[in-house]
Amino acid sequence: MKDLSKQPGYRFHYVRLLHANYNLDPSFVQLPEKFENKFDYGDSFEKIENKLLIKQTGKISIYTGNSEQKKEILSLEVVIEGLFEATGLENIASDEFGTKNAPVILFPYLREIIFRLTSNMGTISPVLLPPINVIALKESRAAK
Repeated sequence: MKDLSKQPGYRFHYVRLLHANYNLDPSFVQLPEKFENKFDYGDSFEKIENKLLIKQTGKISIYTGNSEQKKEILSLEVVIEGLFEATGLENIASDEFGTKNAPVILFPYLREIIFRLTSNMGTISPVLLPPINVIALKESRAAK
């Protein structure tokens, strides 16, 4: 049983960018007034002895046009990795920490990398993802 008055008992070692890939339509010079965007998120974790390796993926697509003639003007995929280590005083099971706590800790890094990459594209405003309840997002997808 977890003691809510104690810390989770995991040390955060690092976050690093593993993969970034984007495609920007070269004919596109300014974000139109009307556009659609789509954000996809995923994460996974792997236990290696007393460590948890967490991977997060964020995919963004920006479209213009109507439903019959949608045109993708930007696609971006980012994959990050974070390493956590159990301290020996764990207050949360590693599976729970790896599926709930660690993704919440890493998500601001994913947001920042997406913002930084899109701010250097020149012809579009930087993409700043809103704060997202990662746990609720994962639970709603699991319920489908």
